[in-house]
Formats: sequence, C-alpha cells, structure tokens
Amino acid sequence: MVNIVNGSGAKIGEQLCSDKRVDMISFTGSNEVGKEILRYSSINVKKLIMELGGKSASLIFDDVDLDTAVNSSLASIFLNQGQMCTAMSRIFVQDGLYNKFEASFVEKAKRIKLGVADSHETQMGPLITDSQRKKVIAYLEKAKREGAKILCGGNIPASPELKNGYFFEPTVISGVKVNTHIFKEEIFGPVTLLGKFSDAKEAAELVNNSDFALAACIWSKDLGSAERLSKQLNAGTVWINTYGMFYNQLPYGGFKQSGFGKELGKEGFLEYTRLKNTIIDQSPDSKPLVNYWYGL
Repeated sequence: MVNIVNGSGAKIGEQLCSDKRVDMISFTGSNEVGKEILRYSSINVKKLIMELGGKSASLIFDDVDLDTAVNSSLASIFLNQGQMCTAMSRIFVQDGLYNKFEASFVEKAKRIKLGVADSHETQMGPLITDSQRKKVIAYLEKAKREGAKILCGGNIPASPELKNGYFFEPTVISGVKVNTHIFKEEIFGPVTLLGKFSDAKEAAELVNNSDFALAACIWSKDLGSAERLSKQLNAGTVWINTYGMFYNQLPYGGFKQSGFGKELGKEGFLEYTRLKNTIIDQSPDSKPLVNYWYGL
C-alpha cells in the first residue's frame, strides 16, 4: 500500500518520525534534514535508512583514452545539472595528463547546450529552485574568496530564451585547497573542481579527505591497480571506467556523513524486515539445561 500525505515537510516529517506507531523511516535527501530526522526519531527509537549527501570524487590516471575520460567525466557532474548525490564534484587527474584533460574538459563544458526539456538540442536544464541557484552562486563567491579560479561558467546565462528558468552555466574551477568549503561541502549544482595527483597513494588520500563517502570513479587501463585502489577508497560505490551504472540486484548506500543502510539488492529488501529468533528445547527428557541451574 502507498499512502501519500501532502503538507509541510517540517510538520508532517516531525510527526511521522517521532510517532511510535511508525516502525521505520527511509529518507533520501540532505544531511541537514537527515539530522532532524535522527533527532525526532530518537524520541521513540526506530530503524532508519539514510541516503544523504555526497562529495564524490573521480580519479583519472594518465594511461586512459583522453576523449573517453573527458566525455564521461562531463556526464558524471553535469548530468541532471549536478543535482545528484553521486555527482563527481571533485575530479582529480594524474600529473602527466592534467593539462590536456583540463583544456579539453573546459572547452567541452563551454559547449554544453542549456535549454528546456522539450527541445531535442538541450543537454542541460535548469536547477530546481531559485534558492538552489542562489546557494550555488554563494558557494562560488566563497570559493573565489578562498583562492579558487573559475575556468569556465560561474554565471546565470544571459540568453533571453533561458530567462524563465533557474539556469546556471556549467562551471569548472581549479586551485581549490583541501581545507576550503567548496572542497568539503556538497553544492548540488553544475559545479566541479579539478585537481592533480601524482600516484595512487595521493589519489586515495584526496578521495578520502571528505566527511562524505558515497561514490567514486577510477579511470585507468590497469584494471588490477584500479581494483586494488578501489579497496582503499572510503565510498559505498566505486565505478571503474564507467559512471552511474546502478543495478537492482546490487545494494546501494554510502558511509560516514553520506548515511547508512542499503537500498536495492537483497540487502535493501532485508532492510524492511526484522530478524527474529524462536528457540525450542528438544531435550529427550523434556528437561533443558536451565532446569538444573537452581534445581539441584
């Protein structure tokens, strides 16, 4: 049965989360709301599944095909205007390939066609609300104050046909330090940062330097090394030489501030069940061991 309750999320959410008649809450959304759900649910302890935010990272090794890595990386951040918790909002490229990757990535990002959904030419649509667009702009202003450089984008498009939507240009930035807000916090918009790494050890450190641990990508022709590296990444999903492939038979979910519990797969199904033990003593004389503890 599906029962849809319309109303204020704050009021209905508080009631559903705090009421002891609700056994379990499954939530997909922001960390801020997730923390409120945790607080309300603590009134009457209940099971929770939390699919929260991400600051996912992609690693591009210098042995890859450049065009494939660039094209796939564009999709990994600008698909759905970056409004995905698995969006690769941090892209790190090995030193030997970085300059070529940056030049191609920025050039192709500038060519992305913004437009309305019913146009076959549209490659990227608007953000969901005006407040979300303002949030993206605020993050970029803060990033510039912290020393970041905008390589392309960063503005509301001036085209007249886009004036009625919350459009924002695909944005690429560089020079981002690991201790800045834009490196650590989820933007949920069409903004990615580019950075460098020298070897697999540094690459893993960059990916794991985040409070989030939802997803990551590795691009390399050396599948053995990529698979070994994947085990060092603190992320619930690691894609190797692809992005965004989800399968109903595989469990999905993150770690750390990205939440807990699983969706999809057998594990996701079992989240909606309760494990219970029923123990029957079948001693031949119908006298279990516990009978003798005080019966001597």
